Amino acid sequence: MPTPTTPSAREPHARPATIADAMAIAPVLARAFHVDPIFLWLLPDEGSRPARLTRLFAAVARHMYLPHGASFTFDGHEGAALWAPPRTAPLTASSALLLGPDVLRALGGSVLRGGRLLSAVARHHPRQPYHYLGVLGVDPAFQGRGLSTRLLRPTLDRADAEGTPCFLETATESNVSLYRRFGFDVTRELRLPGAPVVWLMTRPPRARDR
Repeated sequence: MPTPTTPSAREPHARPATIADAMAIAPVLARAFHVDPIFLWLLPDEGSRPARLTRLFAAVARHMYLPHGASFTFDGHEGAALWAPPRTAPLTASSALLLGPDVLRALGGSVLRGGRLLSAVARHHPRQPYHYLGVLGVDPAFQGRGLSTRLLRPTLDRADAEGTPCFLETATESNVSLYRRFGFDVTRELRLPGAPVVWLMTRPPRARDR
């Protein structure tokens, strides 16, 4: 592993993620989302949550996002941004079940609650083609170093060049201000009975200098 004094550790370069990265990305995302409000709600047992999240992110990354070739990570897998390109169907309760038994084993008795939330979010996705940021996570040990910016920038630049919006949702209120710095704004606060508030955010394409 690179030491903190090497260039690769100071400025890791975001690269396209492939299916071969799924098993390395999954535990990193599990650590990044360990205290995410959605997963505290769905997986309240702290002891089993790391293994369940790792299983869940491995399945979602491998089957839902990485096959599209639109996601990014680093050679050291310090973080990952899982994107779905335009005209990709959003993840819903029914499509999540098609990802395989790992999703069912990961969520256990919370699978129906999770499915209802997914389907509620999917109903409010933009109508026009858009880039969807399904997951952005950086290992807690590497947070605060600008890695999220490096993971997001390639797709944001592409969206601007295409004139295409971007869309995401977050249940962490502090993330709202983070995403606003990248040009996202809240378009809806989704409130389901008993569930954490979810902020839906859209980023219109920025005009490029000609």
